[in-house]
Amino acid sequence: MTKYLVPLFLLYSSVAIFLAQAARPGLVGGTFFRGTDLHLAMTATSQAHAAADFTERLFSLPPYHLSPVYGYADDQFQALTRHIRSPDSRYIVLRRNSSPWTFVLSPWTVRRPGSQVWDKSLLFLQVWRGGVITPLGYAVVKDGIPEGHSREFWETLGRAARTTQAELYRRFEIHRIVTPVIN
Repeated sequence: MTKYLVPLFLLYSSVAIFLAQAARPGLVGGTFFRGTDLHLAMTATSQAHAAADFTERLFSLPPYHLSPVYGYADDQFQALTRHIRSPDSRYIVLRRNSSPWTFVLSPWTVRRPGSQVWDKSLLFLQVWRGGVITPLGYAVVKDGIPEGHSREFWETLGRAARTTQAELYRRFEIHRIVTPVIN
């Protein structure tokens, strides 16, 4: 069943990006256009939601167990970079088919600007052939045992995240962290 989820996620992401691009009235195809801040935020959030939905299906979680969902924003770059470069970070590398990138999850704790609370969260990453990591966003992991599970999902993530930072860097020859480019 898992072999069908990755292509389904790729299809879902492509459709979400297409719909976000189609929502920009008055643009001529092929014309370079920097999207408005609202457009960029909506597209980033759409990609993060696609990743969260895929993850919920993959782990048989109830809908919205990973929520709220936040798309990548530039103010996250320093925290993301620190997490990705930390030797203590762990990753769940999902199988890649014929895609030029691999979907990777990483449990992390994050504090949103203006908040004193640290949220248990799940970071969504694309690891591209050629050694580039692109963050998609993250979702907060709800506390409690999800319906149909025997332990908290945060604990499940801890057990599933077996790939170390060194292994990830070696396996994919990581040399850059690149922020998403949203057309």
